[in-house]
Amino acid sequence: MNLPEGYSFIGIEGHFIRNDKDARDNDQTQYWIHLDPEETESQIAEEHEEESNSDKRKEWCEAETLLLIDIVNKYKLKLTDPRIKKKTLFDTISCDMNIQSKGEFIITSAQPENEWKSLAKKFKDIKDHNNKTGNAPKAWKYHQMISEIIGDRPNVEPKAGCSSIQLSNTSNKKQKEPQDTSTKEQGVKKKSSKEGGSKSDLLSFLKTHENNLERREKEKLDLLKSQHEELKSFMETILKNLNDKES
Repeated sequence: MNLPEGYSFIGIEGHFIRNDKDARDNDQTQYWIHLDPEETESQIAEEHEEESNSDKRKEWCEAETLLLIDIVNKYKLKLTDPRIKKKTLFDTISCDMNIQSKGEFIITSAQPENEWKSLAKKFKDIKDHNNKTGNAPKAWKYHQMISEIIGDRPNVEPKAGCSSIQLSNTSNKKQKEPQDTSTKEQGVKKKSSKEGGSKSDLLSFLKTHENNLERREKEKLDLLKSQHEELKSFMETILKNLNDKES
């Protein structure tokens, strides 16, 4: 590989260091990164493939699962809010997980959603099994924690039989009475109050999400800055060793 005049290869892939007499006399250190176009294109393709595969985790450890359940519980009211996209919600959850884990493990945006779907399905399967007469009850260490989040949701409750539905409808018909004007006005006020509260919750959620994204970007920049300083220090050490050997 042809190097610019005044530069020599020091054995670190992609790194070159200026090591001529003028630079040594002036106590100057310069380095730059060499990227081959073909290698760069191949590397980008590999990174995209790794990112895609990273969304499919083979197995979650207990610490990751407990952290996921704890954070989902914090946002459980958002899970059933039709105005909030699941992707947006789980982007926030993955961000919270990465921040709280302090680098112990890295979670991509899609992983928490996929894992939560798996946990919810297992919860439903075990609940359906235990509700059937004659089945030996199954135990699961996350069952109670997930039950507190989705235990009362319709999609995980056993479906009601025809007879119970008919009895419920009959009872509801008997209890229905004509509403007067004042009752209707109260209903309108309550509805308006609920809508106002929902908008406030949504704005609060979006603000939290925005703050999380800003904090995450700052952490990335701090990490890159730290890595840059470490690399610079490493290169300076190598140059000093080279100069010592030549002198």
